Amino acid sequence: MKEEVLNHYDYQDIEVKKHFKWMYLDYYPCFGWDVLETMPSENRKKYLHISLRRDYDIPEKDRLTHYQSKFDNCMSEIQNLEVSMCFAPTVCAAIVGLIGIFFLMGAFSFISAGGKVGVFLMIPALAALFLAYPCYLAVFHAKQKQTEPFIRERYDELFQIGQSARKILERS
Repeated sequence: MKEEVLNHYDYQDIEVKKHFKWMYLDYYPCFGWDVLETMPSENRKKYLHISLRRDYDIPEKDRLTHYQSKFDNCMSEIQNLEVSMCFAPTVCAAIVGLIGIFFLMGAFSFISAGGKVGVFLMIPALAALFLAYPCYLAVFHAKQKQTEPFIRERYDELFQIGQSARKILERS
């Protein structure tokens, strides 16, 4: 009769943005993790829940955990850079749109009071409202140009981390 060996595992559940799914599924095995399942997150629509396990007695576990931590930090930086790429343009467009709304409110106030100045206030009001989206695009492209090299640098760093971790796994 064959004797069965009981394996002891570490388990980990992570939630990741859907568009980063493949990064995690490609790199986490470099740290010794096996993917058990992926499913949509119960709490957040744009996230996936990934369940992982790793042999508890994996050799050089501390170094693999260190590389995994570096990977998670790089992914966090990439996510923050992507958020910052959208935040500034949104704020700029909102401010331009609000200025247009205030001019529009002023124009209606003057027109309802019988003043002809309100007609002249409609010009900057409509200009600001129509310029909100082009303002968003201009700031977005400028911010994208500014952050793209940093994001590319982080992806290169992720590749190096994955290679280093993979070498540790192959040696053991």
